Amino acid sequence: MGISQKKLAEDALLESLMARTRTCDAKGWHGDQLAVILPYTHKAQAEAVIEPLNGLFKKIAATIISLPPNIAFS
Repeated sequence: MGISQKKLAEDALLESLMARTRTCDAKGWHGDQLAVILPYTHKAQAEAVIEPLNGLFKKIAATIISLPPNIAFS
């Protein structure tokens, strides 16, 4: 049985996140949402880390109906 498109998309997003964050940053799944904690990081710096992933996520979500079309930052 092949790997689902959703799993491939999630793996690609997680791999991109891992490449953009530091070892001291906490990242992983919080329920069914991907969560990131960037300690000692100002909001503008956090947005610079995460914003490119928003574009990647939207591109992936456009091809996979079961994924939401956006990322929420808080």
